[in-house]
Amino acid sequence: MLNIKTSEENGRTVIALEGRLDVNAAKEADKQFMDAAEEADDIILDCAKLEYIASAGLRAVKRLRQVMKEKDSKLTVRNVNKDVMDVFSVTGFTALLKFE
Repeated sequence: MLNIKTSEENGRTVIALEGRLDVNAAKEADKQFMDAAEEADDIILDCAKLEYIASAGLRAVKRLRQVMKEKDSKLTVRNVNKDVMDVFSVTGFTALLKFE
């Protein structure tokens, strides 16, 4: 199960993920990512409470990155735990995304 909360922080949109971004949650996450991308200039993907990310979740993050890049906006990923960072590393996402 995945909970997604969107808020504003210093003029940037923060999307906080809590739980598991697996195949069951990826479609809804993708929809919410695209909704946020339509209006936001900068997005922070806060992964402090993200426990797991599957390939379907990675596709949603990659699509968000592409949309933000096309509109010359920023996507930053923060507060990533070791297990999720290992998935980002193994799949090459550390080269695609900006982390803080």
